[in-house]
Parts: sequence; structure tokens; C-alpha cells
Amino acid sequence: MQELYNKLKNHTITEAIKIEESDRQFIALKKLWENNYVGADLVSAQYIYLSLILANTIICYQLSWKWEDYWDEFSDYFGLPPNLPLAGEEIVIENLIIFIKQSKNNKRFIDTKIKRLKKLEVFLEDFEWKEEYYFHNMEILRDELARTMKQKKDAKTIVFAVKMFNYWARNVFNKVNCFPESISIPVDSRLTNLFEKYKWNYTDINKFYFDLSKKLDIPELHLDAIVWVNYENLMNKKRCSWLNLNNKEYITYHDNQWGVEVHDDNILFEFLVLEWAQAWLSWETILKRKDSYRQAFDDYDLEKIINYDDKKIEELLNNEWIIRNKLKVNSVIKNAKVFIKIQEEFWSFYNYIWGYVNNKQIKNHFKDQSEIPVNTELSDKVSKDLKKRWMSFVWTTIIYAYMQAVWIVNDHEKDCFRY
Repeated sequence: MQELYNKLKNHTITEAIKIEESDRQFIALKKLWENNYVGADLVSAQYIYLSLILANTIICYQLSWKWEDYWDEFSDYFGLPPNLPLAGEEIVIENLIIFIKQSKNNKRFIDTKIKRLKKLEVFLEDFEWKEEYYFHNMEILRDELARTMKQKKDAKTIVFAVKMFNYWARNVFNKVNCFPESISIPVDSRLTNLFEKYKWNYTDINKFYFDLSKKLDIPELHLDAIVWVNYENLMNKKRCSWLNLNNKEYITYHDNQWGVEVHDDNILFEFLVLEWAQAWLSWETILKRKDSYRQAFDDYDLEKIINYDDKKIEELLNNEWIIRNKLKVNSVIKNAKVFIKIQEEFWSFYNYIWGYVNNKQIKNHFKDQSEIPVNTELSDKVSKDLKKRWMSFVWTTIIYAYMQAVWIVNDHEKDCFRY
């Protein structure tokens, strides 16, 4: 930890707060407050503004597009007078449900998110008049949210809600109230990577960041902002040589998705669909359409896909945000049926595909792209079996690329930080 401390010791909590308040979402919601609520009845305005934002944080996960774009969309929508909710927890929730049903950037798991909003109504009943109290007692806010949502106190969505509430309560009360030291930082892939690099003799990641926070005298939730803007330098990252470093979306995909173990059949099917779509095309062409594919194919709901009718197929073929190739579109429907049969036979597609390697990843040791094969005996074997099951677009090269993507085969180059 000492090495990481030495690299961060000149940073301050004041700097962290400036970083937080320079974010696009902070600026967008500050504008929402100043343009629509300043000058209104203060008690009602601060309740509507803060309850609306708090509720939105509860459903701000598994977005269809970038985080900043979603909060911009939220701010723009509720910045229009016809969309501004009146007082009352039910009205706030109803307005937010109307919003997410038409949102372009939050279209996944809508039914689940609506249930979460309904659950939050109980908390919002007693929220009015307590906004400033919670601003100065964030541990209590965390505990009551966790109890209402029936989640653990350190659950990411709970801690995140407290963090975002603090950000935008600053607009309402026109002051900064620092995060308490007792609320831990939500661990994500960035923090895990830093821990692995600097952990020294630590084995507990939470203890590592608690001690680092104490030593720096910066509460963990503020430390997160400093880590965020300095992450690349702290990691001194080297990546696979084939990666286009001018494409930020491609970098994010490489760092957080490609070659990450997947257990969820829904995601395993998604990767197959994207590999089928890529046939004869570049991966970057498909990557920029990744979210559009999920939206177009109903979040890869297999039961819906196998029942697509001619009208739905025509809709897909006219969708400019996906590859409008009739063979590829029809293959998704056909292959979904095969996928379900495999699930029925092996209890899950995960069991089927990982059975080929006895649930043990193949880790290669390639130095650069020139050494990486396009197919192997294993991909030949899987491809042959899937063809027998009447799955299409499963050539051995596609299957090998698929196994790389879902971590069955680790082909990150030896110098890559993800190796």
C-alpha cells in the first residue's frame, strides 16, 4: 500500500470535491435545480428534486448507453415544465416510471426497475422535511435505504445512492458536507486492479482501502474521485497490441468485458449474437452497435426471440442501428431455439460450453497478435457439434473468437495488464 500512498499523498479532499463537481452529470443536475426549482416553494422544491434524483439512482444500473448520457437525458426531460412532478412520493415515482419507459439510455430490465421504484415509495413517504437531516447523517440514510430495499448496507446500489444524494444535495443547500469515513468505497474493476497491483501483504481489499483512506485523510467515497482521474497513470497499463488505442469504447471493452469470465446464459447468448453479426465485418463495427443489438432483440429474452413473427423480423431488417443482413437476423431466431435445447439438455449453456474444458480455463502465453491462432482443435470440435445441432454461423473461427471473449480461452498477451 505504501507505494500507492506515495503516489497519492499530495492529493487533497478539496481536489476530490472539485473533480466530483466537474462531472457532466453534476453540472447537468445543478442546471436542472437552478433553472427549474430556485425561486419555487423551497420545502416542496427540495423534496421533489432530491427524491427524484434519489429514486433515479436506485435504477441507474445496467444502462443501455453511457452513464453521462443517461443523466443528461434525465436532466433534459425533467427540465421541461410539463414533466416536472408535483409533490407526493407517488407522483414522483409515477413520473420517473413514465420517463424510463421512454428513455433511450435506460432500457434494460425495466420491469425489475419499476418494482424497485415502487419499493422505494415507502421510504419517500417520510423523506420530506428530512432532506437536510439526511445530508448531515448519511450513515442513517444508507441504513434506512438498505432496510427499505432489503439490501446489505454495503451493496453497491445503496452506497451509490447515498453518494449521488450527497452530490446533488450540495446544490440545494449550497454547501459541501464531506462523506463520513464509515461508508466504504464500492469496489469495482478499477479498484480491484489497483489492489492487485499495490496490495503488498494485504489480502482484504476493503481493509486495504480503509487503511489507505485513513493514511491520506480522505474519506473513501471522495478518494474514489481521485483514483478515477489518475487511474491510467497509477496502473501504467499495457494492453494487447491489436487494440486500437484511439477508440475509447474499444479500450473499455478490452479492459472490462473481453476475456472476462461469464456465467450468465443471457450474456453468453449475447456474445454469440455479436460474433454472428461480426461475420465478414470488423469487431469495431459491431462494438458500436452492441447496445442497439440488446435493445433490438428484447434484452436477449430467448422466449421472445423464438416467437418473433414476420412483422418483428421486418422491423429488425429496417433497424439502421444493427447489421441489416437477413441471414444474420434469421440466424438469431433459429439459433435461439438451438440454444434453448442445449439449456434443457445440460441445464444451462454455461455447463455445455465449459464442459469442453472441464470447467478449467485455457491460458495461453502469447507475446503478440502474430502468435494467436484463429482456430484450434477445440474450436473445431465445438463448431462441429453446434453444426450438428443445426446452429448456423458457428464456423471454427467464430467459435474460437467466442471462447476468447467469454474467458474460456485467455488470449490476452503476456504484457497486457489483463493477462
